[in-house]
Amino acid sequence: MKKTQEGSSNQDTTFLNDYKEGAKLFRKFVRRPGKYKDQEALLRVKMTGSFSGWRLKDELTGAFGMQNGDCLFMNDLYVLGSDDMDVQRETWIVDGMAEGEAADWIEEADITRGTVFEGVFLMRYEPVPGLKAGDRAYETSIAMLILKRGIKVVENNGMQENDDEILNISDSIRKLLEG
Repeated sequence: MKKTQEGSSNQDTTFLNDYKEGAKLFRKFVRRPGKYKDQEALLRVKMTGSFSGWRLKDELTGAFGMQNGDCLFMNDLYVLGSDDMDVQRETWIVDGMAEGEAADWIEEADITRGTVFEGVFLMRYEPVPGLKAGDRAYETSIAMLILKRGIKVVENNGMQENDDEILNISDSIRKLLEG
């Protein structure tokens, strides 16, 4: 898959046709985000967290080129479609963002905690300056899935009992991203 370029219509669509193929690319991305960033893939995800609202930090939304207050931030997207998860479980869970028509689709499709859905996502990895942990400020790079286009809702049954272990993984990360 070639890196995304604006106006490029000659992209390899291998990862855009099958969410299992997309999960293979995502596996590479979470292991080496610097190399595989800025690529698009069809992914099937389960939103195991909740939406962040006005409490998001401007540094975070700005790092991904989005306007705080006019984008959606989805905590904890768990990518489905791979039986070969050879990374730490908390590495497999990535936050997501959407704006414009993609954010409208999320609202219209009633995506919420526990929803499984498919979409075309852009895999981003960007430095985010100015984050604080207590009194300590630092800069770190963060992996993020940017929803470019929603495809379909696969399941909307809410959270299940066994989802609790997924939720407990990213509490410390969430504290860094919200004020």
